[in-house]
Amino acid sequence: MTNAQIKEKYFKNDTVLWEGSPNKVPVFSKADFLLVPFSLIFGGFLLGYAILSAIAMLAGQGILFSLTGITFLILGIYLIFLRLWYRKKRISREVYFVTNKRVFGFDTMRDNVLFDIPLRDVELCLGYKSLELGEANSIGDFIYGLGLDIFFRKFSKETPAFKYIDNIEKVCKIIISNIEKEDGTDDDSLFI
Repeated sequence: MTNAQIKEKYFKNDTVLWEGSPNKVPVFSKADFLLVPFSLIFGGFLLGYAILSAIAMLAGQGILFSLTGITFLILGIYLIFLRLWYRKKRISREVYFVTNKRVFGFDTMRDNVLFDIPLRDVELCLGYKSLELGEANSIGDFIYGLGLDIFFRKFSKETPAFKYIDNIEKVCKIIISNIEKEDGTDDDSLFI
């Protein structure tokens, strides 16, 4: 879907105050400090198993063992190499919106709503090159960081965030000012 189609479908009664998408999505993220060694160990185990199963197949030993080896070979290659490409592509295809009523994220790769949070429920937190909008979900972030959301996205959600956007402070101010307008607390004074 294009931005215009998303606005037409989801924002009929909202005023869009800001829209954006990730810029300069890196191949490696901060979480890869832990994920790369994990994927190398686990992927290396899967590749080793695949090689052993290929040797067993060539020696005339069980065909079932070799079929699982091929599956493990594909999974090992994905975990070590392809997950980085997939994660970068997935993040770069996200689109973010701030309206007068909510914050909204959309995945144009799958035509799927990532998050739709009313302004009163937004919990702002500056993350690493991102603006986190809700409660952190470390298990979901781990699954999405490894690129395993291909298999498990129905079971776990990633922390809602605007990732790799320019002018994080500007977007944060827009959200805060609209939360204050919604609450009716436009007064900047400390004491009432």
